[in-house]
Amino acid sequence: MYSYRDIEVWQALMVSAGDNFTNSGALNGLSIGSPPISKIDGKYVDCGYCGTPLTRIEDQVIQSLPENTECPLLWCENCGWWLAKPVLKGKGGFIGYAVRGICRRYDITSTEIPLKELRTWLSQHPEDSARVDPFYFEEVIADAFQHLLPDCKVLHIGGRRDKGIDLKIVENESSQILVQIKRRSDINGVESVSVVRELNGVLLREGVPKGIIVTTSKRYSTDAIQETQISRGSFSAFYEQYRMELMAFDDVAELLRIRPSSNIQPWSDVCRGVQAGGISYVSDLEKSFEH
Repeated sequence: MYSYRDIEVWQALMVSAGDNFTNSGALNGLSIGSPPISKIDGKYVDCGYCGTPLTRIEDQVIQSLPENTECPLLWCENCGWWLAKPVLKGKGGFIGYAVRGICRRYDITSTEIPLKELRTWLSQHPEDSARVDPFYFEEVIADAFQHLLPDCKVLHIGGRRDKGIDLKIVENESSQILVQIKRRSDINGVESVSVVRELNGVLLREGVPKGIIVTTSKRYSTDAIQETQISRGSFSAFYEQYRMELMAFDDVAELLRIRPSSNIQPWSDVCRGVQAGGISYVSDLEKSFEH
């Protein structure tokens, strides 16, 4: 997978009032000064990595910049690549820089991938869930459930000695849900009845009537689905509250598409730096890359 959290100063321009802006430099085929980049709305420059048209983003920090400073921000909705272009305008012309995200490649099996970036990647490439480290995948699902259920507390219990409980969703003092997660390598597989029977036993042991099974398999077997229809008997009080939800691959993909409350914005440091230090911030940033 790819991340664009790291940055680099891509291009530095100093243009005097007498220069022809159209010859001052080009950015992905778009002239920097003709027409002015800050005056173009919508999608107009293609992503340098995947070729998708970039989208103009109106960051709150950018909107509060001084009148003589601009920082157009472009973002690829497909792969996440971004470009910021701080410009300081004066009577003698302007000075501008292009600051862009650097593509960093991660092995999808690595546990070093920032959690929220892995979630973002899996929301667009859910089939890669089958290759994520099983224990790290539990953390990914826990994070997704926390955003799905913001009023609940999601606890990650899982591990090699989790006693059949990977997550515990605390709804309130008297209600909780136990979650079992199965990260399967074959997303076209079928989840068997044994998983449901195992969690049913855990629910009875813990005295918790609500459970969720999350699997990256495509579907559950008929027997697995029927096993959620617990029989009445000596556990009649338990039965009245019993609820077992089965989430297969398509449900997991939908869960992962829930956007975190705070989206990743790797350009935010650049925007805040320009706000606080003006164009000198980017100039200093450029010098730091030279050493």
